[in-house]
Amino acid sequence: MSAASVVQGMIEQSNVQPIAELTLMIDQSREYQFATQFIEEEDTRQLNAISKILTPA
Repeated sequence: MSAASVVQGMIEQSNVQPIAELTLMIDQSREYQFATQFIEEEDTRQLNAISKILTPA
């Protein structure tokens, strides 16, 4: 194993790939929006079902 060292005047390279990270963030944002929309629609469906059950015919 080699020892780490600090060398003056050298630039550290990033281990982050910005395009890949941005793409991943966009995908996660879309998944979150889909899940939020699904939950809201399911909530509305359940409220409608409860309303129909409780409304006298």
